[in-house]
Amino acid sequence: MNQSIKSVIALLILVALIVNVVAWLSRATSDTRTVIWSLRALPLVWVPLLALLIWADFRKDKLPNFLLRYAKGYFESNGLSFTMFPTVVGQTCTWLMLFQNRYERPCQTAISFRPGVGHLGIRRAKMNEVSVEFDCEGAAFGVIRVPYSVPADYQGKKVRFEVAAVTRYPEGHGQMLRYREGTNVSKHHKWGGDVAVMAVSGLAGHLHYHKASSFAVRMPINVAEHADGPPVVEILWLPGDPDSVNLGI
Repeated sequence: MNQSIKSVIALLILVALIVNVVAWLSRATSDTRTVIWSLRALPLVWVPLLALLIWADFRKDKLPNFLLRYAKGYFESNGLSFTMFPTVVGQTCTWLMLFQNRYERPCQTAISFRPGVGHLGIRRAKMNEVSVEFDCEGAAFGVIRVPYSVPADYQGKKVRFEVAAVTRYPEGHGQMLRYREGTNVSKHHKWGGDVAVMAVSGLAGHLHYHKASSFAVRMPINVAEHADGPPVVEILWLPGDPDSVNLGI
């Protein structure tokens, strides 16, 4: 179930529960009896919704969810789940980008992440943006290794990165095989024009706000300030393989 839908359902449950409690604490008169008792019957609405949320969160995946073995949370792009973290190979900082297709049919994905701006929305860390495009077979789990330059000023420091991704299924999604969805990301990065759009939309009475998905990591120390090399994509698991993988780290 989509996280946005879950959030809406959770909000409906909360509102219905509050109204339900208020209704039972209110005294019904001859004029309000029908309304009060209708509101007291709201468990007929929020209890099934709560059961639906519990079922959605605890139903068993049809195939292993390898991402949960390496990350408590992860991102999502139209059925392709992914996460990333830096590691050190030799003396080079290398991003490990783990990805997993939740559907039975193959997909094509483009992921990019870049240093985010500070609280004032002005300065951005002087580090490179990472952009990768790859194909992922149905239900597959894999890793992308990306050498990354870390200037001396940022080594050992915590840096926040903004994430964007686009995923398409040329043959359709097919059957969903893993149910836990990650945090959905935008299809494009936030840009300066978004501020102008937000201002104009606010004046028009309909606020448009673009918030980039992001994560923060501490960059490694004692690594090369300059690193080159293309992203290396490797599929680590396909349906029918043994229920184990090795990242080689």
